[in-house]
Amino acid sequence: MQLDIPPFYPVATDISERNEITEIIPQALYLTNWRGAADIQQLRLLGVTHVVAVGEEFLEDELPGITHWKNDITDEAEKASEMQGILEAASSFVHSALEGGGRVLVHCAAGASRSATVVLAYLMTHKEMNLLEGFGLLHRKRPASWPNEGFMAVLIALEASLRGASTISCDEYQRWTDWEGGEEEAEPSPEPLPPPSRPMLKRENTTLTLTERCEREQEIEGQKRLEALALDDDDALPQKPPMRRGLSRADLARQASEDSMAARLSRGKSSLSSADIQDAEVVDSLRFSVRSP
Repeated sequence: MQLDIPPFYPVATDISERNEITEIIPQALYLTNWRGAADIQQLRLLGVTHVVAVGEEFLEDELPGITHWKNDITDEAEKASEMQGILEAASSFVHSALEGGGRVLVHCAAGASRSATVVLAYLMTHKEMNLLEGFGLLHRKRPASWPNEGFMAVLIALEASLRGASTISCDEYQRWTDWEGGEEEAEPSPEPLPPPSRPMLKRENTTLTLTERCEREQEIEGQKRLEALALDDDDALPQKPPMRRGLSRADLARQASEDSMAARLSRGKSSLSSADIQDAEVVDSLRFSVRSP
């Protein structure tokens, strides 16, 4: 007996796709990972006015001119009850911002699980979508979207409370998560299922290392310096020292990176050992490894 091809399965996307700021609702709601959220210039171009940041790495984030909503939930199935406790507030924040004419960016470390859970809760609660419809929309636009099993169980319960029943079951979602193509049993078939059209992912970690945190702060601080420089150039204030005008944008960005790294490492010395600092590696925010189908 053959397995049916599931409507969705977790896809191993590449770095550029994961860094992309994905438009979920045109000119209104966006989803991304930590790198996309650090791209201040792109946020300005998109007109983002509000940010939902889920992860303890982002509790101190403050971008000028942007209203933030933050929570420190980690991407673990065991945190399902905590996720359940914040979804109403997070969804209401998104709804109020959009109703007021704003544009909202939702992100976590990877832009796959925690942020996707918040977006799905909003779509069900305020856009009258059922869970299957919302998940279909999200997965088409951002194939890396895949809430962990605990968070999906929370979404299933939320839909049942809103509609009396859910369009996805926990067992069904688990089968989608585990699907690797091929046949379920040894029963022969003249037409076996085709392999997945894209490689599947295995989530190993969705938190940021110390080095990644430093890198993120470098990017943000560098962009803030560049924005400040642009404002200085526009104002052309005579009291500004001419030496500053002679610095290239690359020099300013480099200096901002060095200053931010020094400050971050200095702040972290009280809680991090030298081994922690030395062992930090630059890796992508979501550790995707391709599984052979």
